Amino acid sequence: MNNLPFKLKIETDMEKYRAESFWNKEPETLVWIESFTNGDTFFDVGANIGIYALYAGTLYLDSEIRAFEPHHNNFLRLAENIALNQYTNVHPALLAFSDVKKKEMFYAPSSEIGSSGGQITNPISEHGKSFNAVYKRMVFTISMSEYCALHNLEPNHIKIDVDGQEWRIIKGMEGILKENYLESVLVEVNKNKEDISEYFREFGFSTNCIFNDMKNHSRIRRAKEGIKAENIVFVRR
Repeated sequence: MNNLPFKLKIETDMEKYRAESFWNKEPETLVWIESFTNGDTFFDVGANIGIYALYAGTLYLDSEIRAFEPHHNNFLRLAENIALNQYTNVHPALLAFSDVKKKEMFYAPSSEIGSSGGQITNPISEHGKSFNAVYKRMVFTISMSEYCALHNLEPNHIKIDVDGQEWRIIKGMEGILKENYLESVLVEVNKNKEDISEYFREFGFSTNCIFNDMKNHSRIRRAKEGIKAENIVFVRR
């Protein structure tokens, strides 16, 4: 795709869709990433094939970008896309963040590269409905706080897009949320919106920022399409 600021390997319909919709699917995510400072550390949790991690890697050559993806097929493409762009500042990791450290089953409704909707523990979607898991694989889960402590990492910005598992991940972030180095978190909230918002407020975060008030915010498109998920950016007050 010539209009992208980075290279992508595209073989599936979902990969083509992600490339073609990059500039208009989630405008608030792009503007949020564009607000970072070169040298910041960025975590992309649920990175899929890596479009947002790659975008950050393109903009910030001195930043450390960690892209986490538990779907093995997506992870392999993520790593391939990083190599394709010869980025040394973007690092992929095959794992799922949660609130516990253990091995769990990862279930996905599709094995197609670029697909989403995968869940750990049970094949139950973000809408609470069971699905036929055509893809299954054991994954390692760990809390983000423990992961950062083990690897001596201090993320400044975190993106969480995990199709319903966000609450478990956030509960495993307590150690990070207390730290002033964490400046902002973008969460695709599928459920428990009020609980999640209140939890962030307890740690000194606010939703009062330009990213949540954009006129072309993806919540408008999603509402028209009957999608309840909403991107919310929490910034430290």
